[in-house]
Amino acid sequence: ESLAQLKHLTNLTLDLSNNRICDDGGEAIAEGLGHLELLTNLTLDLYSSSLHDYGGIAIAEGVAKLTQMTSLTISLAYNSLGEATGKAIAEGIVQLKQLTKLTLDVSSNSLLGDDSGRAIVEGVSKLDQLTSLTLDFSNNKLAEGACKAMAEGIALLEYVTSPTLRVLGTV
Repeated sequence: ESLAQLKHLTNLTLDLSNNRICDDGGEAIAEGLGHLELLTNLTLDLYSSSLHDYGGIAIAEGVAKLTQMTSLTISLAYNSLGEATGKAIAEGIVQLKQLTKLTLDVSSNSLLGDDSGRAIVEGVSKLDQLTSLTLDFSNNKLAEGACKAMAEGIALLEYVTSPTLRVLGTV
C-alpha cells in the first residue's frame, strides 16, 4: 500500500536483502510496484529474501507493468526460485520495451535451469533499445549446452556494448 501512494516516483531503490519477506512479501512488493506507472529507474534488491516461485513470479509480473522503465537492476540471488520464475522473468522483460540498461542477478537459485536461461536471453533479445546488459546465472542448474546457447544469443544483441554473462559454478 505504501508504494502505491508514491505514484509520481520516477526513481526507486528498494533494498530488502537478507530479510524473510517470503512469497507474501514478494506479492505485496509486486502489487505496490504495479502502481508506479511513471517509474523509469528501479533498483530492487531481494537477495536472500526467502522467495520461492510464487513470490518470484509476482515480482516478475509487477515489474512487467512498469513499461516506462529505462533502467532495471534486480537481484533475486540466493532464493529458492525455479523454472516457473525464470519463465515469468522472461515474459516480463519483453514488456519493458524502453529498457536501455538491465542488470539481473538470479545466481544461486539451485532450481533455475536450462529453460529459464534460454527464455530470459530470448526475452532480452527482443529489447531493441537495450545498450547495457549484465546477467548473472552463477550456481544454478545450467548445462554446458544452455550456457553456450545463452552466450551465442547475447552475442547477437546488436546495440549492447560489452555485455556480461556470468554462469560460473553451473552444473
